[in-house]
Amino acid sequence: MGGPCSTQHSTSRRQRLLIPRTYALDAIDGHPSPTPSIADAIGDITFVYAGTVALDGRGNAVLAQRRRAVWRSSTSPQEAHTLRDGYAIIRDSIAVGPVGACRDLCPRTIMGAFSDSVLTLGYGVNVDGGPVFHYHRVGPN
Repeated sequence: MGGPCSTQHSTSRRQRLLIPRTYALDAIDGHPSPTPSIADAIGDITFVYAGTVALDGRGNAVLAQRRRAVWRSSTSPQEAHTLRDGYAIIRDSIAVGPVGACRDLCPRTIMGAFSDSVLTLGYGVNVDGGPVFHYHRVGPN
């Protein structure tokens, strides 16, 4: 994925990136929070209680979630998880992940659909299918 404001983008695409937005989590796979977002084969589950995505208009994204992990024998306290990464928007699609070349172990790029009022994110095609996160726009920006 190239830089979100590189010269290869058209003016209309670049202008769209310059509009900051904040989105709040509505649902995961169509289920309202709190809902399990990650479950593995041995029964460990991660519940997501709340989440936001903040796009700063300069190609930087902050994804924040309040989560609780439940293992077969215990439960963790609710914890905040934050991912800071780059993003690029092309027409009605968005990609959140490493911007530029990644030389080491790199996180998967999160892909989705973007509009002024709604944001949908997921890890795309992968082995387990992965959850789909649905957000709505909040705030004055």
